[in-house]
Amino acid sequence: MKDVVPCGDDRVCFDEEVGYDGKSATVVALDVADGKQLWRYKLANTETIVPVGEALLVTTTMPDTKWPSTSRSTEGETGPGGASWLMPRL
Repeated sequence: MKDVVPCGDDRVCFDEEVGYDGKSATVVALDVADGKQLWRYKLANTETIVPVGEALLVTTTMPDTKWPSTSRSTEGETGPGGASWLMPRL
């Protein structure tokens, strides 16, 4: 687990990997008041998570990283060295 950030009242968001494998990264929102997971989305090579208003800005280390089409995210923007995603916190 890394990049633990507050992302709402009684909420934290973070990304987790299996065995330091960036391809296994998943962005997670957790309600700390009741210990329940609110949502989880796979997003390979996650680099940073930054709360922005009612959304999260998630960046990756790979420019060709694709956000799952089943997510509620906006379209990703690809840039030098990585991709950025603005996702509603819901």
